[in-house]
Amino acid sequence: MEEQLNHIKELVESQNTQSSHIITITSGKGGVGKSNIALNLALALSLKGKKVVLVDADTNMGNIDILTGINPKYNFLNYILDNIPINNILYSYKAGLSIIPNSSGNKTWQDLTDTMHSRILELLIKLKKNFEYIIIDTAGGLASLSLDIAVHSNKVLLVTTSEPTAINDTYAMIKILNSMKKNIPIDLLLNMVTSPSEVTDVYQRLTLVLDHFLDFSIGIAGYVILDGKVRQAVNQQEPFILLYKDSVAGKNINDIADILFENELVEQNGINYK
Repeated sequence: MEEQLNHIKELVESQNTQSSHIITITSGKGGVGKSNIALNLALALSLKGKKVVLVDADTNMGNIDILTGINPKYNFLNYILDNIPINNILYSYKAGLSIIPNSSGNKTWQDLTDTMHSRILELLIKLKKNFEYIIIDTAGGLASLSLDIAVHSNKVLLVTTSEPTAINDTYAMIKILNSMKKNIPIDLLLNMVTSPSEVTDVYQRLTLVLDHFLDFSIGIAGYVILDGKVRQAVNQQEPFILLYKDSVAGKNINDIADILFENELVEQNGINYK
């Protein structure tokens, strides 16, 4: 079974083509707004005409269904355990976005077998044939599935805030990911910041430590300013990029989507943008 699992992992790697991108969104700890970032960024890319699917792979507290107000009959876990066809777990959302919701707080996720793991990686292969962007929202912290998905992605967006505990956990996450895959492409995404200067300070301090102790560098995808419209949108179970299009946070998310899109164009020309 281990040999089969390794073969599937190699297939995922081999299909990481320029026409299809797996972007894992994760964090060193919970409570940093990771899932909300994943949802709104997926929508921003979809609004730019990209074919996007958002996969809720948070094995702790999946809540994309709550953020969007959808009431799924089947979810990601049904696909893994019950062999539910992929079309039955794909839900059409606004702006052309497709969503695969998850089961929240299910202990089954904590006891993944090799067979279940293979099913997850096989799902990614299937999605890559039909979508340009696969945005995967994973559990915060060092969950084994989150780490494994991350190292098989084209890019990891590591969401954090400027709080010391969040930064410390972000460093720990980077250290683990770098030990699993050398030169893994990680971009920092600062959430709930008060000013661009705060972003600069956090990024410079973190990169200094990474360079000194790990000889490793990360990029920066952008930031989202602390904006009351975000909480209002969550309470209304609507993405802020749609409900408050002209909000500061909405503009920040669009800027991040633009950066991802521009990097895609650079990659297609065979240039390393870092």
